[in-house]
Amino acid sequence: MPRREVTEAARRLAELLERGEPESVVRNVNVSIERREACEMLERIKPLVDNYAAIEEGSFTPSYSYRALRPVALLLEKLCRGASLDDEVVALALGVLGLLEKGRVERAAVIASVLESRLGGG
Repeated sequence: MPRREVTEAARRLAELLERGEPESVVRNVNVSIERREACEMLERIKPLVDNYAAIEEGSFTPSYSYRALRPVALLLEKLCRGASLDDEVVALALGVLGLLEKGRVERAAVIASVLESRLGGG
Protein backbone atom coordinates (compact mmCIF):
# COMPACT_ATOMS: atom_id res chain seq x y z
CA MET A 1 0.00 0.00 0.00
CA PRO A 2 1.64 3.31 -1.06
CA ARG A 3 2.23 6.01 1.56
CA ARG A 4 -0.69 8.17 0.39
CA GLU A 5 -3.05 5.20 0.72
CA VAL A 6 -1.64 4.34 4.15
CA THR A 7 -2.20 7.94 5.29
CA GLU A 8 -5.74 7.96 3.92
CA ALA A 9 -6.51 4.60 5.55
CA ALA A 10 -5.21 5.95 8.88
CA ARG A 11 -7.52 8.96 8.64
CA ARG A 12 -10.55 6.85 7.68
CA LEU A 13 -9.90 4.35 10.46
CA ALA A 14 -9.41 7.17 12.98
CA GLU A 15 -12.84 8.56 12.11
CA LEU A 16 -14.42 5.14 12.61
CA LEU A 17 -12.50 4.45 15.82
CA GLU A 18 -13.63 7.75 17.32
CA ARG A 19 -17.19 6.45 17.29
CA GLY A 20 -17.00 2.66 17.32
CA GLU A 21 -15.62 -0.25 19.25
CA PRO A 22 -12.15 -1.21 17.99
CA GLU A 23 -12.87 -4.89 17.39
CA SER A 24 -15.98 -4.21 15.30
CA VAL A 25 -14.40 -1.35 13.34
CA VAL A 26 -11.41 -3.37 12.15
CA ARG A 27 -13.28 -6.61 11.48
CA ASN A 28 -12.85 -7.55 7.81
CA VAL A 29 -10.79 -4.44 7.01
CA ASN A 30 -8.24 -5.06 4.29
CA VAL A 31 -5.15 -2.95 4.84
CA SER A 32 -1.50 -3.76 4.68
CA ILE A 33 1.78 -2.00 5.08
CA GLU A 34 4.67 -3.10 2.92
CA ARG A 35 7.90 -3.97 4.67
CA ARG A 36 9.74 -0.94 3.23
CA GLU A 37 6.92 1.41 4.25
CA ALA A 38 6.86 -0.09 7.77
CA CYS A 39 10.60 0.49 8.11
CA GLU A 40 10.24 4.12 6.95
CA MET A 41 7.35 4.74 9.35
CA LEU A 42 9.29 3.13 12.20
CA GLU A 43 12.28 5.34 11.42
CA ARG A 44 10.03 8.40 11.79
CA ILE A 45 8.34 7.45 15.06
CA LYS A 46 11.13 5.52 16.83
CA PRO A 47 12.89 8.70 18.04
CA LEU A 48 9.58 9.89 19.54
CA VAL A 49 9.03 6.56 21.29
CA ASP A 50 12.60 6.53 22.61
CA ASN A 51 12.24 10.13 23.80
CA TYR A 52 8.96 9.37 25.58
CA ALA A 53 10.52 6.23 27.10
CA ALA A 54 13.34 8.31 28.58
CA ILE A 55 10.91 10.91 29.92
CA GLU A 56 8.48 8.31 31.26
CA GLU A 57 11.09 6.14 32.97
CA GLY A 58 9.96 5.53 36.52
CA SER A 59 6.60 7.20 35.96
CA PHE A 60 3.61 5.44 37.46
CA THR A 61 1.30 6.86 34.81
CA PRO A 62 2.94 7.09 31.39
CA SER A 63 1.55 9.75 29.08
CA TYR A 64 -1.20 8.94 26.61
CA SER A 65 1.20 9.69 23.74
CA TYR A 66 3.72 7.12 24.96
CA ARG A 67 1.03 4.53 25.61
CA ALA A 68 -0.31 5.10 22.09
CA LEU A 69 3.00 5.06 20.22
CA ARG A 70 4.74 2.17 21.98
CA PRO A 71 2.55 -0.65 20.54
CA VAL A 72 2.50 0.99 17.09
CA ALA A 73 6.30 1.03 17.09
CA LEU A 74 6.30 -2.63 18.14
CA LEU A 75 3.99 -3.53 15.24
CA LEU A 76 6.07 -1.56 12.73
CA GLU A 77 9.23 -3.20 14.04
CA LYS A 78 7.69 -6.64 13.49
CA LEU A 79 6.58 -5.73 9.96
CA CYS A 80 9.98 -4.21 9.22
CA ARG A 81 11.61 -7.51 10.23
CA GLY A 82 9.38 -9.34 7.77
CA ALA A 83 6.69 -10.66 10.10
CA SER A 84 3.25 -11.27 8.69
CA LEU A 85 0.47 -9.73 10.79
CA ASP A 86 -3.24 -9.86 10.12
CA ASP A 87 -4.99 -6.89 8.56
CA GLU A 88 -7.06 -6.18 11.69
CA VAL A 89 -3.93 -5.60 13.77
CA VAL A 90 -2.44 -3.35 11.09
CA ALA A 91 -5.75 -1.46 10.92
CA LEU A 92 -5.64 -0.83 14.67
CA ALA A 93 -2.13 0.61 14.36
CA LEU A 94 -3.11 2.84 11.47
CA GLY A 95 -6.16 4.00 13.41
CA VAL A 96 -3.96 4.92 16.37
CA LEU A 97 -1.71 6.99 14.10
CA GLY A 98 -4.75 8.67 12.56
CA LEU A 99 -6.16 9.51 15.99
CA LEU A 100 -2.82 10.97 17.09
CA GLU A 101 -2.74 13.10 13.94
CA LYS A 102 -6.21 14.43 14.83
CA GLY A 103 -5.07 15.27 18.36
CA ARG A 104 -7.23 12.54 19.93
CA VAL A 105 -4.36 11.32 22.10
CA GLU A 106 -6.45 9.80 24.90
CA ARG A 107 -8.59 7.78 22.47
CA ALA A 108 -5.43 6.73 20.62
CA ALA A 109 -4.04 5.33 23.88
CA VAL A 110 -7.24 3.34 24.46
CA ILE A 111 -7.10 1.84 20.97
CA ALA A 112 -3.37 1.18 21.38
CA SER A 113 -4.09 -0.91 24.48
CA VAL A 114 -6.32 -3.13 22.30
CA LEU A 115 -3.51 -3.28 19.74
CA GLU A 116 -1.01 -4.20 22.43
CA SER A 117 -3.17 -7.07 23.67
CA ARG A 118 -3.59 -8.32 20.08
CA LEU A 119 0.20 -8.24 19.66
CA GLY A 120 0.59 -10.26 22.84
CA GLY A 121 1.99 -7.37 24.86
CA GLY A 122 5.31 -7.42 23.05
